[in-house]
Amino acid sequence: MKAIHEASQLPQLDTYELPTAHFVRLENHIVWVRYKALDDEVTIEQARKHTEAINLLGGGQPMHVIIDFRDIALTFSNEARAYFASDEQHSALRLSQALILDSLAQRIVGNFYLKFNRPNCPARIFARPEEAVKWIRSLK
Repeated sequence: MKAIHEASQLPQLDTYELPTAHFVRLENHIVWVRYKALDDEVTIEQARKHTEAINLLGGGQPMHVIIDFRDIALTFSNEARAYFASDEQHSALRLSQALILDSLAQRIVGNFYLKFNRPNCPARIFARPEEAVKWIRSLK
C-alpha cells in the first residue's frame, strides 16, 4: 500500500479486507480500493460485498472511490460492471470514481466501462495515483 501514501499524502484512517480487494479509508472522504489477482472474474455477489466494505468504511456517507488496477489482470462479469456503474445503493455511496490503469488493455476496458456502462457519478481514468488524487481534490 506504499503508493497510497506517496500519492495522496493523506493519513490512512481505516482498512477493510476481502478475498478480492483491500480497502483503505483516507482523509477527505476517499476510499482506495486495491484489487487482488483472481483466477475468476469478479461476480455480482462480490461486487455487493465491495459496496458493503465502502459503506462500512465511510460510515454510510458517500465517498470518493479510487480503484487501483495496476499490475493485475482482472475481469468483471457483465452484471458486476452494470452494478458498479448504476446500482442505486452503490451509487449513493460514491461521490466520484477514479480508475488507475497501467496498460493499454486496461485502458481499453476502462474506456468501454465509462462509455457503455456510464457510471452515474464523475468518473475518469488515470495512469498515476497522484493525478487521481489531484482530480478528486478539484471536485470539492
